[in-house]
Amino acid sequence: MQKTIRSRTVLIKRWGGVLAGVIGAVGLGWYIMRYSSELYRLREISIWGILLLSTIVLIGHLGVALKLRRMVDAFNVRLSLWEAFLLTEAGGFLNIVPLYLGTGFRAIYLKKIRKLEFADFSMGFLGALLSEFMSAGLLGILFYSMISYTFSTLYIVFIAYMLVPLALLTIAWIFKRSDRFLTFTRSKTRTLGWFGRLLRSLASGLDTVLSHPEVVFHWFLLNILTGLVLGTRYWLIGAWLGYSIDFASGMVLQSASRAVAVVTIMPSGTIGLREALTGLGAMGLGVPAAIGVMISTIDRIVATAWIVFLGSISLFILRNRIARAGLSDIATEPEVAV
Repeated sequence: MQKTIRSRTVLIKRWGGVLAGVIGAVGLGWYIMRYSSELYRLREISIWGILLLSTIVLIGHLGVALKLRRMVDAFNVRLSLWEAFLLTEAGGFLNIVPLYLGTGFRAIYLKKIRKLEFADFSMGFLGALLSEFMSAGLLGILFYSMISYTFSTLYIVFIAYMLVPLALLTIAWIFKRSDRFLTFTRSKTRTLGWFGRLLRSLASGLDTVLSHPEVVFHWFLLNILTGLVLGTRYWLIGAWLGYSIDFASGMVLQSASRAVAVVTIMPSGTIGLREALTGLGAMGLGVPAAIGVMISTIDRIVATAWIVFLGSISLFILRNRIARAGLSDIATEPEVAV
């Protein structure tokens, strides 16, 4: 019975992700066709513009690699910058498909190669995700205040981006200070089997993350950096297309679009979602949503081209490492006398 439920859950996740990706792709295609009159603006982007945009995209990838490297530092796992970059590219490549396999692949690699427990990776990933929202909220509030003095819905969204993760981290910190949660999971869950072990592991991971506030702060700073990189990309693309988008507007658009980060923990694709969020951000600025969608679409095309190129190579390298590690484990197993 348990296996049947599990297989159904896996099936729902897989096909749910495929369905979400297909709907997103169809929606994005329909939107672009509806506003096809804007496509003539693509001629304004030169080869030098593409090269500059590519350079900024790769700087953003490097920032993500630094975040991953700092994340595992909290659990005494040391990654070289090159290894973190390979994991970033391979994960990004697998995340293109609507099953969102990239996060799982990173977790498996770190488990097999660096002996980092899945629960620890999950807690680190959750901490990095919360800091992503806080940085997006802070940048959104700051740059939106430079553009508009009205208290709009977009402003409320940015405040929520910042306050909700901060509240969650505060509650977790209170639990840690009181030791009630850790004491409960260590003494009261031994009869719960695998669920009790999972709960204790998550509690231990939470304790480790909150024991390194400097890591959470570094995540926040790196997310500020990647936000500035993404905002710069949006600003440049808007300027090249001839839209009246200044740097502050580009930063507001990137803050609106970064809510897409939450789907990295769900079995669904992001095709069309980032573009939709950027379009909503554009509407919040008082400009047509088509402008935000067009800017985000061009950015996705350039970024995806690099992810496919570098990610496929990175995936090949890391899969070979995992395979060699598996053979090494088999080779070192003690022989059992028969």
